[in-house]
Amino acid sequence: MALPDLIDEYLEKAFGLADQDSRKFNIAATWFSQVPELWTVSSSSAFVAIISAVEVLIEKKSETCGACGQPKFSVTRKFKAFLEEHLPDVQNKFPEELQQIYGVRLDLAHGGDLLLSDLEYWNFFGKPRQQWQDSVQWNAHEIAGTALLNWLLKH
Repeated sequence: MALPDLIDEYLEKAFGLADQDSRKFNIAATWFSQVPELWTVSSSSAFVAIISAVEVLIEKKSETCGACGQPKFSVTRKFKAFLEEHLPDVQNKFPEELQQIYGVRLDLAHGGDLLLSDLEYWNFFGKPRQQWQDSVQWNAHEIAGTALLNWLLKH
């Protein structure tokens, strides 16, 4: 098993988190740790788990609409802002994924779609759409994992 060079710093940060941040990080880490096992059963579920790991750490306070006074939930904007804060080069390195990751997650989590690797599991070579989905998923996994670690280092 290979450990990162910064393992001491990561552990020190993790054990030193305030109670609320510790709980949020534990939930995020649990979601993220489930991804490999979920991937073997359902790529769609694994994708939702990847994004859920990040969502746990996003500020939940909502803005209020100036016209009607109702709460405005801007989760997609907050999700992108979180990634940009914790991966400053994400816009340049993964511009397509940054624009599409959350939309894919919304479709999956709300029952509007499934990834083709779940719907057509017998299609080993994949269609162009499946290849695109697989690429977005792998990149989302890398983005989320890095964002979680960078969030931890900032706390």
